[in-house]
Amino acid sequence: MVSPTVQILTSLYNEEKCFDIYVETVERVLLSRRDVEYRFLLVDDGSTDRTWELIQQQCRASPRFRGLRLSRNFGAHTAETAGLDLCDADAVVILSADLQDPPEAILSFVEAWREGADVVFGRRRMREDSRWRVLTSKAFEALLRRFAMPKGSKFATGGFLLMDRKVVECVCQMREANRLIFGLVAWTGFRQAVVEYDRQRRTAGRSAWSVGRMIKSMYDGLIGFSSTIPRAVTLLGAFFSMIGFIAAFYFLLNAIFYNPLPGWSTIMVILSLFFGIVFMILGTICEYLLRIYVESTRRPLYFIAADTAADDWGAATGNVTRIDERSMPEPLHRLPDFIIAGAPRSGTTWLYVLARRHPEIATAEPMVPEPKFFLVDELWQRGVDYYSTRWFDPLPAGRVLGEKSANYLESPEVAERISRVLPRVKMIFLLRNPVDRAYSNYLWSRKNGLETETFERALALEEQRERDLAPNFRYARPNAYFSRGLYAEHLVRFYNRFPREQILILRHEDVTTCPECVAVAFHRFLGVSEMPGLARDLELVNSAGPPPPEPLPEVLRRQLSERYRAANASLATLLCSNFDTWDRD
Repeated sequence: MVSPTVQILTSLYNEEKCFDIYVETVERVLLSRRDVEYRFLLVDDGSTDRTWELIQQQCRASPRFRGLRLSRNFGAHTAETAGLDLCDADAVVILSADLQDPPEAILSFVEAWREGADVVFGRRRMREDSRWRVLTSKAFEALLRRFAMPKGSKFATGGFLLMDRKVVECVCQMREANRLIFGLVAWTGFRQAVVEYDRQRRTAGRSAWSVGRMIKSMYDGLIGFSSTIPRAVTLLGAFFSMIGFIAAFYFLLNAIFYNPLPGWSTIMVILSLFFGIVFMILGTICEYLLRIYVESTRRPLYFIAADTAADDWGAATGNVTRIDERSMPEPLHRLPDFIIAGAPRSGTTWLYVLARRHPEIATAEPMVPEPKFFLVDELWQRGVDYYSTRWFDPLPAGRVLGEKSANYLESPEVAERISRVLPRVKMIFLLRNPVDRAYSNYLWSRKNGLETETFERALALEEQRERDLAPNFRYARPNAYFSRGLYAEHLVRFYNRFPREQILILRHEDVTTCPECVAVAFHRFLGVSEMPGLARDLELVNSAGPPPPEPLPEVLRRQLSERYRAANASLATLLCSNFDTWDRD
């Protein structure tokens, strides 16, 4: 089975004194686990000390860490939003850098998540803070629970929580400027659980969570999630208006039937009182008008100044990444609408030729060699302008554009790179029975002088060969036979970054039995005219070819099928069972 991935999201602001302790603790507690793959996204919220330098050093030292640097200090909740926008895991945990929220509690979070909870809140059982902080925090939570949060919500203040992937996607749709992450998470609903923990003292440095910031968070929570304040102001205005009318009636009667009260003191007191109420009401109205104005400007929530995952590509192109999709600039050049991304030796060339035959589709030229822009580091570093100019600008106008690079499926970096440059591209994968594909890869490597062992011996040597792979073969991986058929492990990276409606999965076996059906599904997915006749005389190349000179022994076939059984079950789960795996073929 594929191990789930959990991303630990931490925003940092001037945390150089805490950083080494943070890294040592999370590596000891989390990276030693084998049942879950933990990754870390560190967002530097415009620090003025050495925090970003330390993040860069850690990201170079460990591939499990990734760092973002915002262009200035936007605030912790906005920094966390930047991290959520780049989420590529099955779940996300928000963890503070000062380790007052212990990483050990994350293990309980994940356990509750795997038992079915979509949101897991951390509730402080005991905390080693000053008395005023404890009291204000309890008052804050009580006010929000009473007046702002949905009924039945199990939310807790503090922001130490876990979100399932689908909850992250919901939160990312909310783009208000005044943000309170745990409030947004609680507002989404879903199945919620609570894990209690003991809050620790800060390990080092000084907290930036001041009284002013606490009051602002309380204010944002009541303003952003509750109608209590405007209703209270309305009732207050009505109450004092009633008192004003009674007072006016009293003074009128007093002036008519009795002697008027001497002096101005009473009048001034009343005027001061009512003017105070009026100004309070006006201030509340202005606050709402200001927030309406801020939202109506639709400014990006943040700017990213640097990203360690970019491998200096962003700096080389002189771009500052703007993640907020509402204000993403239009591309300067033509880029593909779809990518055939794998799997190798499964009929992708057949599918690409089918695309080239369609009058409404244009494909990257030349077909050989494949572009592999998102795979090969040297090409990726040249930038998206090179990609567009090299393969797509010369193509005819008004057509659906596409490319094929079959090795994209198996690269850990490709999904992230494609989603960054082409967030709306359609991804197409053609999969083949992993047993047949493994043997086909073996025959191809042997035919080209890259394999001298028997198939059974080559399977036994695969792991060692992958570790010792020569640099010139790191993209082709000619001796990877079994691991290439673990489709769920490869596809999950794309499903974590693209909506399901942007991904099409086809089967090689359906190409051989009903090519017209595959053509219709392919054309329908791309939104072009359905032309099944284009597939009738189109022969498979490379993936099938003539019958193998040495058929795979039946005993070895059964052994391989059994080894793939769990992986095929994971694939069916990933695809929501809308896919006939080869266990029934």
